[in-house]
Amino acid sequence: MPGDRRSARTGLAAAAVVCLVLFARLAAVYGVLGRSEGDAWIGWVMAPDSRDYVYMADDLSDGRLDSVSFRTPIYPLLIALTQHLLSKRWLATILVQQIAVALTAAACWSIVAGRSGRTAASVAAIAYMVCPLAIIESVVLLPDILLGMAVAWAGVLWLRALDAPPGRRRIVPSALSGLLLGAATLVKPSVFLLLLVPPAQLLVTRGIPGRDKVLTGAAVVLAALCLPVAWRVGNLVRFGSPFLTTQDSFELAGRFLVLSGRDTQESFWLRRADSLEMIAASGPIVYEDLACTKVPQGWAGLGGGRFCPSVDIARRDSLFRSIAVSTFMQAPLRIIAGHFDRWPWFLANPVGDLGRAGGSPALRAAVRSGSMAFQIALAAGALLALLRRGVRTRASRLLVFSALTFVVVATVTGPLAGTRYSLPFYWALVSVAACGWTGAKAGRQ
Repeated sequence: MPGDRRSARTGLAAAAVVCLVLFARLAAVYGVLGRSEGDAWIGWVMAPDSRDYVYMADDLSDGRLDSVSFRTPIYPLLIALTQHLLSKRWLATILVQQIAVALTAAACWSIVAGRSGRTAASVAAIAYMVCPLAIIESVVLLPDILLGMAVAWAGVLWLRALDAPPGRRRIVPSALSGLLLGAATLVKPSVFLLLLVPPAQLLVTRGIPGRDKVLTGAAVVLAALCLPVAWRVGNLVRFGSPFLTTQDSFELAGRFLVLSGRDTQESFWLRRADSLEMIAASGPIVYEDLACTKVPQGWAGLGGGRFCPSVDIARRDSLFRSIAVSTFMQAPLRIIAGHFDRWPWFLANPVGDLGRAGGSPALRAAVRSGSMAFQIALAAGALLALLRRGVRTRASRLLVFSALTFVVVATVTGPLAGTRYSLPFYWALVSVAACGWTGAKAGRQ
């Protein structure tokens, strides 16, 4: 039929554009950034948090972990496998991240195509490939691009499970979605609570028998727990510590102290953290440099490029948890409010100072303005999707899933709210916005 042929051509055209943009990004990274030398290259790819992932990658390079780590293992493992494949360290890792962006764009296409047609799906895929946020974060040595990809495909599988007929055809994609959520937790633990999204959506979804809801919800939750629990058990067996990372209670204490006003982020890292660490640490706390030289074998990672010969993980965890509890009891309302009052920052302009990128001031201003316009267009598209009845009808399950994902991610990372932390739900925002932008046409299809 003519309509089917036109739809197929639309899909092929979108795939061609995505591939073209991917090749352009790979060429730009290899040909432009890859030619940077020394401090310039470090300046492009390294953020303060990057060091801990690189140190853990070096720890894993001999095939084993020497101590409980400050970070979860999947991204350091990717770094360990790719950082020396090309002559410039980490260049292959950054190239892999460009492919991860393309795979996330494919997830956007997949999740939209069956709900608002291939036109909207094509718009979603292309929009994600060219969005400023993914361009910027994909050239930084941080796990957020990989995290967004894992959560996006978990979402694709989950919505396929909801759309599937009852029985095994629903259980299998649910379990696979859960496994991806578990893997995402081992990329970055901030998304662990996303395992609550599928059961919450089942509660408000009509047309699914109660027995199927129980089995489907159990499948996704149990599968999501497998990998994080296995990592905890491994830490318990190897190091006598049941914790996922040494960041668990450290992050909680730091967050509550800053939100309560008792500390700034700088004072927590420079004074309070070290004074508490010394109680549980054996030997001096050493700061490694930005060039990421190898850490002495067996030394424990404390975060922020800090290491010591050994640390009593249980005592350290107890200290930070007691600080977190006492701080929360002193200022509960202020701490709770701090998880919500920065949500608008998730859609701030991802393009910051472009001074080192070169170009005229007028060009840099145009780039920043275009980036902010894209963010505004996303918000407008999402609002249109909610207002248009046809979109609400056709894409209701996508809208519910996206809303629940946003609420969970925004609440957990609210005190840190910024564009990088939006990547676990950004793909869903792009998908929903594409439905809104093309909603009128989709309603007539």
